[in-house]
Amino acid sequence: MATQKKTKAKKSPAKSGAAAKRKPARKTRAKSAAKPAASRKSAAKKPAAPGKTAAKKKPARTKAAPANKPARRKTTPTRKPANRRAEPAKKPTPPKAPPPKRPLPRAKPDVPPERRAFVFYRTVEPVDLEKHGNLSLVATPTYEFAAETNSIPLNAVEFAPAARHYPIIFNPGLEGLPLAVVGIRGRENLFVEADGTWAEGCYMPAFVRRYPFLMATKRDSNETTFCIDGQAQLLEKGGSRPLFVNGKASDLLQNVARFCTSYAREQNNTRAFVAALNEQKLLIERSADITLPDGKKVAMRGFRVVDSAKLRELPGDLVQDWWKQGWLGWISCHLISLSNFGRLYYRAKQKDGA
Repeated sequence: MATQKKTKAKKSPAKSGAAAKRKPARKTRAKSAAKPAASRKSAAKKPAAPGKTAAKKKPARTKAAPANKPARRKTTPTRKPANRRAEPAKKPTPPKAPPPKRPLPRAKPDVPPERRAFVFYRTVEPVDLEKHGNLSLVATPTYEFAAETNSIPLNAVEFAPAARHYPIIFNPGLEGLPLAVVGIRGRENLFVEADGTWAEGCYMPAFVRRYPFLMATKRDSNETTFCIDGQAQLLEKGGSRPLFVNGKASDLLQNVARFCTSYAREQNNTRAFVAALNEQKLLIERSADITLPDGKKVAMRGFRVVDSAKLRELPGDLVQDWWKQGWLGWISCHLISLSNFGRLYYRAKQKDGA
């Protein structure tokens, strides 16, 4: 029994020792639990530290910024003068050289605009029995005389048939009379075939049909004279189409005189029409750039067209007056005809055999 008590007495201290050892563990948990509180306190105190460090860093940044900026300002000025000095070397080749080479739509380079009414004519002289009594028109006329012009004068009454084949523009001269553009290059008519005939199915302007005759007006007065180009290739001595028979004007010559009189009358109507367009400032300058089949570019400059925007702003009473005179129909034909610049390209393509 005594031994048993001893053993029991020995075991009790062991239990108390284990218990004693466990208790400190609770203290450590308490201490560790207390540490977050301390860390929170320290965290609460830490915001003061960033403030101090920020205060220390700000002067460093402000000092570094001025040190870098002057360095950049010093390097950039040294490069800019070098670039500016290099620019004048590129300027000796200006890109504005090509425009002078571009032809304007002219009937003939050697005929000034004020004499455009006499294109094709070598001499203009009154029809006279003594001088032209033995002349006749050739039986089969050719139009080689019109082969070296790229624009032909046109009366406004011709706008409807001509608008199907040619662009109709207005001459940049003082009168601004209308022209039918028949070619792209200078001194070229795309509607005169190689054999001298006019293009089949295409309208022939009255200016071409009346040659070699015309009604000329004297500068001093409004008096008109029936004239002829005595050197025209369409005239021959003798022949089956004489100008005079038995000392009197033949029926052929009388019909030609009536046609020329009608042409002169329509020309006056056209002048009145163009004057009205100029009065309302409806004519504006335009240009056309056309690329030929061989790749070359041709630019037509200086011609005028009707401004459709200004046309819509005309007062109603004026529009009604122009409608009664047929002028609005002429303007419509003119505007529609401007799409025929593309037709000229295809004519040039056929001529070049491309």
